[in-house]
Amino acid sequence: MKKCDIKNNQGNEVINLKINHDNQKKNYRNLIDLKTKKLKKPQKFRDIGSCKNETATTNNSEKKEGIKGILNKALPGRKFDLFQMGIFGIILVFLFITINIYYQGRDLKNDLLTSIKGGFNNILMAKDHIVSNDFSGAKTNFYDAISSFQEAENKIKFLKRNLADNYSKDSANKVIDGVFVSGNLLAEAGLNFTKAIENIKFLSAHTFNEAGPSLTEGYRVNLNLITDGKLKIIEAQKKIQDIPRSLIPGDYLSLMDDAQQKITKAVNLIEEAEKKFPIFLTLLGDKLPQRYLVLFQNIDEKRPTGGFIGSFAIIDINDGYVTKFDIHDVYDFDGRFHDYIEPPQELQSLTKTWRLRDSNYSPDFAVSAAKAEWFLQKEGGPSADHVIAIDQTLLVDIIEATGDLNLPGVSRPVSAADLNFLLSYIVESKIEGATTPKKILKDLKPAIIEKIKNPQNLAKIAPIIIKGIREKHIQMWSKNPEVQEFFEEYKLAGRIYQNKPREDYLNVIDINVGGNKSDKYIERKIEHITFINREGKITNNLIITKTHTFTADQIEVWQNTLRKYGFNQLADNVNSILGNSDNLSIEKVYLPSGSKLITIEGVDGQDENTIIEAKYDSKLDKTYLTFKMKVAKGEQSAVSLTYTLPYDLKLNNFDDYFLYYQNQAANPTDFTKQIILDQSLTVHKTFPEEFKMTKDKHSIINFQKTVTSDFHLSAAIEG
Repeated sequence: MKKCDIKNNQGNEVINLKINHDNQKKNYRNLIDLKTKKLKKPQKFRDIGSCKNETATTNNSEKKEGIKGILNKALPGRKFDLFQMGIFGIILVFLFITINIYYQGRDLKNDLLTSIKGGFNNILMAKDHIVSNDFSGAKTNFYDAISSFQEAENKIKFLKRNLADNYSKDSANKVIDGVFVSGNLLAEAGLNFTKAIENIKFLSAHTFNEAGPSLTEGYRVNLNLITDGKLKIIEAQKKIQDIPRSLIPGDYLSLMDDAQQKITKAVNLIEEAEKKFPIFLTLLGDKLPQRYLVLFQNIDEKRPTGGFIGSFAIIDINDGYVTKFDIHDVYDFDGRFHDYIEPPQELQSLTKTWRLRDSNYSPDFAVSAAKAEWFLQKEGGPSADHVIAIDQTLLVDIIEATGDLNLPGVSRPVSAADLNFLLSYIVESKIEGATTPKKILKDLKPAIIEKIKNPQNLAKIAPIIIKGIREKHIQMWSKNPEVQEFFEEYKLAGRIYQNKPREDYLNVIDINVGGNKSDKYIERKIEHITFINREGKITNNLIITKTHTFTADQIEVWQNTLRKYGFNQLADNVNSILGNSDNLSIEKVYLPSGSKLITIEGVDGQDENTIIEAKYDSKLDKTYLTFKMKVAKGEQSAVSLTYTLPYDLKLNNFDDYFLYYQNQAANPTDFTKQIILDQSLTVHKTFPEEFKMTKDKHSIINFQKTVTSDFHLSAAIEG
């Protein structure tokens, strides 16, 4: 393996490592003082872009002055501006498409504007109107752009004879089509996309209105608009490609080539969306009604897929309309079911019999979701086609973006900062009654629906959804194989990464078993130190540190918040439930299959008789360890374990060490990575950029950051 094999531009691309493994044991605990090792602060990524101009070769059959000279002479009033509008319009339309389909245009805007000189002002203004949610203004700009291009085309047709006198008639036509007809097509395409986005907002507002228009039919109209816009872009691209390169000024050739590449990517994105359109219709209940089981996970009580399932919703969708939206307390279903179902071994200290509330036992959401749907039916509920898990972070972010929330029984609108605590207080205090403690969740539903239906909120909510998917605040599973494949392709499925035979892997799962909602006050730090000896044998030391940050001052903060919203002081039992208690959890550490545990220290209740054995999860193809961690209020606890990997590096030349770290859903973690090499070994290249080498090249440290999603690290090592 060569050092250039590490991909420096793809965060999650896997390096193929295939080699026989060796299970020889060796204890490396004394190689370095792990606790006192100081870490350097990581540097941030820098995006550096450059664009080099190219020089065009002049065709002897044409004039050396090219298009610029033609248009300067033919159109003295407008000179070269219209040509710039045609060329740079391609870049701007690609930017516009990206914004409206994938909500990524803001990141591209600054980079692209530095390359844009002059032109295409109406399309640029239309794009800005789209970003600011002004679709009427955007349409006006596109109509003005179309009018401008048509007017320019009509003017230059009178000059076609002059062009044909100096150039071939074919070249003259290609110049006109490439500059003006293509600009008109691009503006028309932009108008199509604007209408489609505006239509989505209109349809979204009628999602819960059975008297409104059919959503599925509306989305078919949208598809036609987008497809027609795509065809216009393709036609415009072809006309621009047909312009003889000898007529294009050399300093614009590289910009034109770059624009062509971007417009090709835009077309590819649209074509990909067209392929996925039948899946969207399926999810909307186009041919058959669809039923969703939505699990509400409370991340203040950690569970493998994120948090404790305290309540859930059953949602039916038919022809794009939500025809049913019922919210249930999970204990209502669990309490009426009396069959004995043995829980998984690691949950047996949590519960004596397995129920829906503990169904999210696996960190692989597909496994847990299928079990949740199974429990729903066992406990007398209906079957579901799809399962979705969301946590309160998503709700809080939406309220923060769209404004305070009005709730029945609360004296003033609730802010995003107070929402989570206030809901927990109302539920745990049983303010709504001992038999209906979660009635507040049903009261919450219409308030949230109104925010979602408001067309002005669509652009605010969309980036929150994207962030929620990336950080696994939203996870989805479907019985339909095609839909499930779609969820997995777009990172919606919360699946466990399947590492290759010669890749390192780490996933540390917290399962709250006795700390109520104290996980909200736990700060988690993970240190992963890898030792590689001269034979290429790999031994890892994993240190998990938890700090309980709750202090007595927090109680006064709670009381002030309650007074602000018209509630009385906290009862002692509620005080404890909300986090004023010691934290007890089961840790489940997933490692590559075949990893061998050497030592473990710091486990709660550990003595000379304590034995922690590595086990195998056949569904995930992972070795895992389980043990308990207890953290008292205001204190810190740590567990250190040492283990060997089931493979060695081949260091007769270059080989790659690769780690895939998978973060538990909705559990931000302070993560540190270090590699310590034998003195005979050298590191030549690392990924990502922050993963830096120390001065002696025998120890890599300097990767330390708070992570909220999955990533990988790699290093090219020479023996």
